[in-house]
Amino acid sequence: MTTSLTQDLVWYQNHFNTLSTEHFEYLKDIALRYAKYQNLFTCFGCYPQRQGKNYDPKERPHFIFQVNDPTEPQENEVWFTVKPEGVTIDYQINLRGDLWKEEHIMTHAKCFEYLDQLPKGWHHFTEQ
Repeated sequence: MTTSLTQDLVWYQNHFNTLSTEHFEYLKDIALRYAKYQNLFTCFGCYPQRQGKNYDPKERPHFIFQVNDPTEPQENEVWFTVKPEGVTIDYQINLRGDLWKEEHIMTHAKCFEYLDQLPKGWHHFTEQ
C-alpha cells in the first residue's frame, strides 16, 4: 500500500477542503500519514466543517473513518476518530436491538499496524 506524496497531497486537498485554513494545516501532517490507507476507508469525514449547521471553530479538528473489518458482525459499527495525539475507537454493538457503546484508544503506530495487516480485528491493537 504505497502512494506518492503528490497523490497523498491531492487526496488531502480533496477530502479536507471543508476545514478552515487553520484546521486544514493543523491536521495536515497526521492526515498525510493516513493517506496511504485511503483505499481501505469505507466511510470518511473530517470535522469541524465550515459549512455545517453546528460549526464550532473551537472544536478540535479531527477526522473519522471506517474500514471493512471482517471480524465484526455487520450490525456493529466501528468508528476511528483521528486527532494528532492519537486514535479513539467508538464501538457500537447491536445486541438483539439494544445499542451498547464502548470507547477504546490506540496510538497512531498501533492504528497503522492494524491497517497494514487487516483482516485481524482492531481489538488486538487497543490500549484499553
